[in-house]
Amino acid sequence: MTPYEINRAIAKEAGWAFDKSDDMWNGPNGEEESRCPCFYDELDLIQAVLLKEPQEVRNNMCHVLFDMGLRFVCDLLVATAAQRCEAYLKVKGLWKV
Repeated sequence: MTPYEINRAIAKEAGWAFDKSDDMWNGPNGEEESRCPCFYDELDLIQAVLLKEPQEVRNNMCHVLFDMGLRFVCDLLVATAAQRCEAYLKVKGLWKV
């Protein structure tokens, strides 16, 4: 998946929606952005999404990150934003090859 596709998939999963009438992204808490949030590059944005997920999702992400080659005690702590995005989408069944 491209960074663009990754950001859109996570945005939709996190409750963001694109409004064609005003060309804006509307967030789950009333936020409005002219661009899709950039989860792929910004660790704080993807981390905010992950903290809202059940512990089971984060645990499953650690297994996916291990399969991706990270070999630390808790892979989620050292994973980049891009790696977290990929693992998140794989756990959610939204990763496209």
